[in-house]
Amino acid sequence: MLRCASAMFATAVLTLSPSVFANLPSQAALDIEMERELAADLQSSEALAYEQEAQHELALAVQDAEHESYDVASASGNIPSKAQGRCRNMSGKASWYGGKFHQRKTASGERFNMAALTAAHRTLPFGTTVRVTNKANGRSVNVRINDRGPFHGGRVIDLSAAAARSIGMGGVGLVSLEACL
Repeated sequence: MLRCASAMFATAVLTLSPSVFANLPSQAALDIEMERELAADLQSSEALAYEQEAQHELALAVQDAEHESYDVASASGNIPSKAQGRCRNMSGKASWYGGKFHQRKTASGERFNMAALTAAHRTLPFGTTVRVTNKANGRSVNVRINDRGPFHGGRVIDLSAAAARSIGMGGVGLVSLEACL
């Protein structure tokens, strides 16, 4: 019975006049639509790959923390000495954020306070204290990582408005980072 129905459907399609197909999209339009879908899939897969890489780096940091004893920075904001734990040095562009994010929840769950000495980093564990030094003037500040980012412009860290102001950084600046876990 199924074969009979399939054969009848095929016969019906073959007997349709060419005018029925005139209203269907051209092959070029179908190709363009397919390219758009492929581009969207590629963008989402690149974002997924970036997120997976960040999660992998975070998992490695957590694994390191389980195998070694690290001293956490004190509430006074002092960064642990190199002798107390494994230090990670980085350098690159830094930016800052404030106004429109003030009092919004951060990735760590706490509310962002643009007047606090905090920062966003893609992979360092929340609560890590980082010494940020402005390469232009040598001024430093200790910040606590409480958010994720930056996700644009090849930047290595996003500082709170207060942290950026304390090292004399107006917009984007070159900084060095020292994080001791």
